[in-house]
Amino acid sequence: MSIEKLLKIVSPDFVDEVAARAWSEQLSLFELLEEQRAGTSVMLYGSTFNTGSLLLHSILVPAQALESIEEDDLTNWQGNPYESWTCGLVTGGGMPSRVEFEKPLSRIGPNSLKNCQQLVFCRSFEGRGEDKRYFEIAQFLTHAHDLHWTPERRAWCRFDEQGDIDDVIQLAEVAGHNGYETATCIEIRREVLEMHMSATGTALVQMFDSTCVPKGFHGWGSGVEHSIKDEERGLYYRSHMEGHTGSYFRGVQIIKPQRTAEEFGAYLQERENQPKHYESFITQDWKNKRLTNVSCDPGSIASYFDKGSPLPFQTSPVFFKAAVLDKYKADPEKYSLDHRSISCRNSWHLQTYDVNEAGQVHTYIKYLGDLPHSEQIYWKSFNETPKGGISKRAFTTDFEGSFDQEPDSLRDLQSLLLELHVSKIKWFTLREPELVEQAHYPLTSSLKVWGDTLTTLAKLVNEGLERKYFETKVKELGSEGDPKWGSIRWAQEAMKVSGVADEVITEIVQPLRDLQNLRTKLGAHSGGAEAGGLRTSLLRQHKSPRGHIEHLCSQLVYSLQTLRELNKS
Repeated sequence: MSIEKLLKIVSPDFVDEVAARAWSEQLSLFELLEEQRAGTSVMLYGSTFNTGSLLLHSILVPAQALESIEEDDLTNWQGNPYESWTCGLVTGGGMPSRVEFEKPLSRIGPNSLKNCQQLVFCRSFEGRGEDKRYFEIAQFLTHAHDLHWTPERRAWCRFDEQGDIDDVIQLAEVAGHNGYETATCIEIRREVLEMHMSATGTALVQMFDSTCVPKGFHGWGSGVEHSIKDEERGLYYRSHMEGHTGSYFRGVQIIKPQRTAEEFGAYLQERENQPKHYESFITQDWKNKRLTNVSCDPGSIASYFDKGSPLPFQTSPVFFKAAVLDKYKADPEKYSLDHRSISCRNSWHLQTYDVNEAGQVHTYIKYLGDLPHSEQIYWKSFNETPKGGISKRAFTTDFEGSFDQEPDSLRDLQSLLLELHVSKIKWFTLREPELVEQAHYPLTSSLKVWGDTLTTLAKLVNEGLERKYFETKVKELGSEGDPKWGSIRWAQEAMKVSGVADEVITEIVQPLRDLQNLRTKLGAHSGGAEAGGLRTSLLRQHKSPRGHIEHLCSQLVYSLQTLRELNKS
């Protein structure tokens, strides 16, 4: 960001008369303007104040209009970001009272600039809880390039090709003391602005008004004002300098697009047509009955219809360590990890994957080729030889073309939770619906992943039980209960006073209590001998963390289904 450079221009910091003269001549200002013409970003707005002050304000001007605009119109332009649209009552002028609508730039500056487009708008509203003074970027610019104001990043952002948040227009502010050493800077990535100017046939006009005076300044002397015209650099300005005692520069800089619309289109087309890189994976080439390295390049594999081709089938399975999925589980905001597919926001999609009985993640070589090269490298780091075949579910759906009828207790629990949420029943509330899709089987021996899964299930199921509902029901049936009870204990008492058999109550309540106990003792940060012994016992019984979660989910499904039947009325 150029905010430090803005402050440098107006902040006297020198030790001798030579340095003082260099500062007064504002060499830093012209260095900044040079960066605007050739740098990777362009300043749409800048302001700063110390002993001097600087304002830089930008508009888009039709390229053809620049040919007829007078130099004085440019150097005398008085635009600022506080100009905006207005609509209201107008009186006087020998005309009846009326309402009028005015556009930015229509009330100030020369007529030749009235059809230009303002880019930055500074607004203020005391009714806002915070940021009472704030900035907006013209909607024609943000909408055209899919930019959104993101407060925590102080930027107008979009997703890049990797699905990461990309700061395209950045806002930086420095709050000084009593107005001194303050600065604001709004910059846009040059390529985005260049594209917009090329597409719209416009050029950027940056107005700058910079005054540098030392501390204790009392006024200008009798120096002469000069007018400078530098067509090669697109610079037109007036200046007044008084040795080392101060100066001011007032003018504009014109920045034209480097490419026409056709040239920019050709540049983008060439970039899109760059050859894609593909990785090779250890693959089960079942067509040729071998285990070999196969490239996921579409040209290295064949479909069923390529008769006589010796190349491996597109559906040749590739196997990975289960930890390959941890990256996607850890960032649910960026990645959507469904039961059989993975997608990254605005970027890529893995059409299918599954887990075999040996706990390996597998997909087909064709779909690895759909991933960006960086993702291919990531998956390759987990690639390993198969320890078994593909899952029964994958064979059924992908090769037999039948519906998946394999039991899946976690999937059943997720479906039931969503059903309860949609039905808006009184005894259950899904507190965090987004967590439903974030519940996944732990596929590795990682204690953290196991503990995180238990925590997620407890948030979804146990925290969804409405204590107030069960407490009210208990008291309506003549029992008092105990104010210290939690929702599970109140649900148990409600069933008891309703006449539900003890063995049924136990079958319903015990999985809920087990889950709460496991959440406490086996959470991600839980340790000690008791936790270790509990994990050992569960693994002995269920063979793996996944086996335990499968069993627990089936019990939770029964608990919730039975509670639903008991509380239908």
